Amino acid sequence: MKVPSSGQDGVISGEQIAHFRHELLTPLNHILGLTEIQMDEAADTGIQDYVPALAEINAGGRGLLGMIEKELVPLSRSSDLERLSGRLQSEAGRTLVQSRRLAEQVRAISPDAAADVDLVSSAVEKLISISREIA
Repeated sequence: MKVPSSGQDGVISGEQIAHFRHELLTPLNHILGLTEIQMDEAADTGIQDYVPALAEINAGGRGLLGMIEKELVPLSRSSDLERLSGRLQSEAGRTLVQSRRLAEQVRAISPDAAADVDLVSSAVEKLISISREIA
């Protein structure tokens, strides 16, 4: 999904930006939705002590959403997109570490809850992969 520029100056079309935004938001919505569901169901799954960790992962996702919403749409050059891609990968990497750590912590308490956190990790990994592809 490497960015083909639409001119000599590495200009990116609005259509390309819209496509990248959609591609990035799909896994990001999974991250946000899954963590919100897990926080709501924490008492039922026995992981209520881990709600702050889930909230931190959710906050990381919201930070990524803010970055995409504020910085992606106004981009017009492929070099700017490459910089944003690097920042997205870095921030998402932190969220991935948090989600993997949480999955390991809850695995002994609730394998089902750990599997749900693993889904969050998979969504973060997908987001990182897409970020790499657009650079």
